[in-house]
Amino acid sequence: MELSEYLQDLVNESYENLVACACDALVNLLDRLNQLGFNEEENSSFVVLLYIASSIASDGKITELEKKFLKDVIKISDEQIDILFNLGSDPELVQTLDNIFDLHDNEVCVNVLTIVSCLVAIDETINRDELAFIEKLLAY
Repeated sequence: MELSEYLQDLVNESYENLVACACDALVNLLDRLNQLGFNEEENSSFVVLLYIASSIASDGKITELEKKFLKDVIKISDEQIDILFNLGSDPELVQTLDNIFDLHDNEVCVNVLTIVSCLVAIDETINRDELAFIEKLLAY
């Protein structure tokens, strides 16, 4: 399946299905990061939050539906979402995450891409900046 087809399928999914998919991927991702040596739950969670931060800032804005999604999936406040958005807007962080992404095994990458893809699809559109962000991750 092509990336565009996969993303279109996600855009067509219900909000509930996208949340469930992202929650499953999040659990799998945290388990795998722990297996890879991110033994402290805080370290695993921090790595995941950095990827989420860069994805929500990829198009330079965050919608109310994206905020609701983040609250439902990772249980954070509006203030924390704003902090993540500002953090994710840092080009150096985005480049560092791109480099780190290449170092992870396939299971980590699939789960990160699932979470990120669900997040960008939640508002029923995927713009060029969001697509470019996902393509950049896949290029590594």
